[in-house]
Amino acid sequence: MTFIVTRHSAVKSPADVLSLLGDHMPARRGDVLFSKRGNQIQARLDRETSTWMTQHERIEIGREAVIEAVGEICERSPHLKLDWFAVSPAR
Repeated sequence: MTFIVTRHSAVKSPADVLSLLGDHMPARRGDVLFSKRGNQIQARLDRETSTWMTQHERIEIGREAVIEAVGEICERSPHLKLDWFAVSPAR
């Protein structure tokens, strides 16, 4: 399952916030694999989710895992704030 990390539209953040995150982003954080694609940051969940879950439940669990990984990166980087980022499933 793939997600896109973007600037949060409701929160004022530096124009280069995705670049700042990319500078501190490891290739992998737990079950989340990160990659830069142009001006986008993609995050892929590298674990199996139960087939008995609905698609909506799988998406929400994956989104929460990506948010948690981005939050951990922000905690280690005092000039980054988790509130600056949004995570949505890739279409």
